[in-house]
Amino acid sequence: MLSGGVGISPFRGMIRYVSDKRLELPIILIHSNRVPEEIPFGNELGTLLSRIGNSKVIHTITSPKESGVAWDGRQGRINAELIREEVKAVTNLCFYIAGQPAFVNSMATLLQRELGVPSREIRQETFRGY
Repeated sequence: MLSGGVGISPFRGMIRYVSDKRLELPIILIHSNRVPEEIPFGNELGTLLSRIGNSKVIHTITSPKESGVAWDGRQGRINAELIREEVKAVTNLCFYIAGQPAFVNSMATLLQRELGVPSREIRQETFRGY
């Protein structure tokens, strides 16, 4: 799962469902925010994913210097290197992308062109006008 900003919202519901049903579906959520204060559902998602097994959340911050909170985690935008490092093998996986149109389009392009993910393995949800 790749999300930017409030694009994390649909993934929260999906992760809750998998956790509540105790399904053995490994999930890797890579989420991008401008500053750490804007990370939604941070503790909740970490707890839910820890119950699923072989699952994790990775937060990356694009403007840590604009924050009033110290950030020692990942910095920068989601890129092919980050995905390769965290996902390991990108074949035979379904990728979900949610966020603003520019984010969704850039992630879909990155997955297809840089990582060779077929378009049939990419699901997208765009949030406009917020």
